[in-house]
Amino acid sequence: MSSFEDNNPFAADGSVSPASSDHKTDYLDGVSARRQSITSTGDHSDFHPIEATDAQYPRPRSGNCCRIERFLCPPDGPNEIVVTDAGKSSEGSGASFIVYTINIGDYTVRRRYSEFESFRISLTRLFPTVIIPPIPEKHTMCMCSPILPLIQADYAAAPTKAKEDQNIIDHRKRMLQVFLNRCAALTQLQKEHVFHRFLDSNASWSEVLTSPPLSLIPKNVLKAPPLDPASAESSPNHQYLPTTISSSHKNKSVDPSDQEFIMAEASAKEFEAIIGGGVDKVNRRMMKRYSELANDYAELGARYNGFSLSEFGSLATAIERVGQAVDSNYVNTVALVSALAAAFAEPLGESIQFAGVVRAVLKYRRQKAIQLEMTIDQLASKRSQLEELEKSEIEAKRIEGALKRLDPQSTQPPGPKSLDGSDPKNADSVQPPATSSEPKVHKKKPSSSFKMFNKLNHALHGMIDVDPETTRRNNIGKTREMISQLEGAVGAAKTDTQRASDAIRKELCRFQKDKEADTIRLMVAYARCHVSWAERNLDAWKEAAEEIEKLRDE
Repeated sequence: MSSFEDNNPFAADGSVSPASSDHKTDYLDGVSARRQSITSTGDHSDFHPIEATDAQYPRPRSGNCCRIERFLCPPDGPNEIVVTDAGKSSEGSGASFIVYTINIGDYTVRRRYSEFESFRISLTRLFPTVIIPPIPEKHTMCMCSPILPLIQADYAAAPTKAKEDQNIIDHRKRMLQVFLNRCAALTQLQKEHVFHRFLDSNASWSEVLTSPPLSLIPKNVLKAPPLDPASAESSPNHQYLPTTISSSHKNKSVDPSDQEFIMAEASAKEFEAIIGGGVDKVNRRMMKRYSELANDYAELGARYNGFSLSEFGSLATAIERVGQAVDSNYVNTVALVSALAAAFAEPLGESIQFAGVVRAVLKYRRQKAIQLEMTIDQLASKRSQLEELEKSEIEAKRIEGALKRLDPQSTQPPGPKSLDGSDPKNADSVQPPATSSEPKVHKKKPSSSFKMFNKLNHALHGMIDVDPETTRRNNIGKTREMISQLEGAVGAAKTDTQRASDAIRKELCRFQKDKEADTIRLMVAYARCHVSWAERNLDAWKEAAEEIEKLRDE
C-alpha cells in the first residue's frame, strides 16, 4: 500500500499550524457566497493567457476587497505587473539573499524566491483543478549569457556562488514577472485574496501561510472539495474518504469515461518529450555554437585590426574596414544569443514546465476517480460484512431457541456459589474445620514458573470472548454506522469526481488555446531574432564593401 499523500502532487510539504478562531470566523463571513461566473476575454494580442468561462469556482465577496484587486481588475483588463529589480538583502539575518522588487502600479513589494515558491504551492492547493503557471526552477542552467559553457561550468562547480550570477538573476526576474502576469490573467485568481496579500507590502507572508484560507485546507487536499478546498461549508463526509491506494486499484482497467483525460495526459507527455528532448536540446546546442562563433568573430576581428597596422595606405584602411565588419558580427551574434535566450529559450523552458503542470492536474483528477472506486469497494465490503454478522445473529438466536425447547433448565443461569465452589444454601451444614494444637506449617511461596503460568492464564482469559452475543451486536452496530458514513463519502466522492472532471475539461480547453497562441508567438519571435541578426550583419558588410570600393576608385 502506498499513500495518496506520497503520490499527491498537491500535498503540503509540512503541516500548517491552525489559525486562531477569530481569523477563521472572519474568513467564514467572507466565503459564504459563491464566486461569480468566469467569462472569457478572448484577447490574443496580449502576452497573458486566454480565459475560459467557468462558473464553478467560489468567490469570497462581490466588489473589490483591496487596492491590489482594484489594480488587477480594472474595467479595461488587468494591468501589467513589473519586477523592476533584484538585489541582495539580509534584513536583520546574518546570511544575505536575493529579493525581487515588484511594482503593482504605484505600490511596491519585495519578495524572496522562496516566497514565490510557497505562493505557487499555496495556489495549487487552493485551486487543484487549475493549471497554475510555473515559476523558474531553483537550480537552472541559465541560457542568458553568450558565454554559456562558462556559466554552466560555474554552476556545476559552485551552485551557491552561481545562483547569485547576474545572468541567472536576470533570468529569474524575467520569468517571475511572466509568472505574476499569467496569474493576474486567470480570473480564478484575480479575486483571490491570497494573491492580493502576496502583492501587498503591508502583509506578512508567513502570517498569510498560517491563516485562512490556507490554514483551512486539509493536509491532504484529496480530503477536500476540488473546487474550494478551503471552504468551511465542505461536507464532513470528506473525512471518511480513503487516502491509500492498493495495487489492485492502481492497475485497474481504464474506465471509458476517463479516456479523454488519458489521451490528454499522453499528449502532455509527448509534448514534453518533443520540446524538452528535441527542440530545447538542439536549441541549447545551437546557442552554445553561436556563443563559440561570437568568440571566434571577436578573435578574427582583433587579427584583422592587427593585420591593418602592418600595412600602409589604402590597403591598411581596407583591411581595417573588414575587421570592423567582423567586430560588428561579433556584437550582433552576442545580441542574437541574448535575444534568443529571452524571447525563445526561456518561453520554451516554460512550455516544458507547463506540460508537467498539466500532468499534475490530470493526476489529481485520476486520484479522485480512484478514490471514488475505493470508497465504493469499501462500502460493498462493509455491507457484505454486515450481512454475515446478521446471519450469525439469526443463527445464534435459532440455536438458543432450540436449546430452550429441548431442555428449559439447561438455559437457566447457574446460581451463585461460594468462593470454594459450594452451594451457599447448604452453608449451615458445612462444619468449620477443627482446630488443632499442632504448630502451623508455613506454606511454600509459589515458584516463578507458577507465577508465569498464572499470568499466561490471565492473558488467555482476556483474549477469550466471554460474552460473544454482546460483542456480535456491538459489531453489527459499528458496521451499520460505518456503512452510513461510507454512503455519505460515496456521495461526496461522486460529486467531487464529476466537478473535478468538468472543471479540468474546461481548463484544458483554455490551456490549449493559450498553448497555440504562445507557440505562434514563440515561432514569430524566433524568426524575428534571426532576421534582425541577419539584417544587421548585412548592413555591416554592405557598409564595409562601400568603403572598400571608394578606396579602390581612389
